[in-house]
Amino acid sequence: MDGTIDAKTINNSTGEGHKGIKVNNVDEYAALLFYLKDQDGQTQTVKLNGPVKPKPGVVTPFATKTFEKVVASALTQTVMGYVTVTYDNGKISKAVTSSELIGFHPMNTWKHNSDRSYVDLNSKKTGGTAYIEGTLSLVVLIEGVGTISTKTHSTYIDFSI
Repeated sequence: MDGTIDAKTINNSTGEGHKGIKVNNVDEYAALLFYLKDQDGQTQTVKLNGPVKPKPGVVTPFATKTFEKVVASALTQTVMGYVTVTYDNGKISKAVTSSELIGFHPMNTWKHNSDRSYVDLNSKKTGGTAYIEGTLSLVVLIEGVGTISTKTHSTYIDFSI
């Protein structure tokens, strides 16, 4: 096999057809939990790309910037939070939050909670704070059982244009 998986062949309720994390008994599951707990305290270096700065002398009265921050991280996976702001003549006219799960995360999922994520702009509308929230689900197959753990993660992102 070449290492690729056809998403059409995966049964989402049982994970059948996916080469994700699979344990055969409760002892293996306990060992996996100890391993994951140990990895939870590890730090991971992630390169953050800041907003793109315009070339000197170039006036950008209308522009969009995206700010990002790590929401949660384990050894092989990272949840990133984003706030994208649109501004015109130095005033923010729109701000939107989003987030995603990146890295190696077989069968694990992240769901951005847009109902609880929000942006507070300062009175001058030149910056503010974004609150990002979502739910990370850990999927491990034990005798056909799928999702075994979900946890809400959140962070704040301070930003200014």
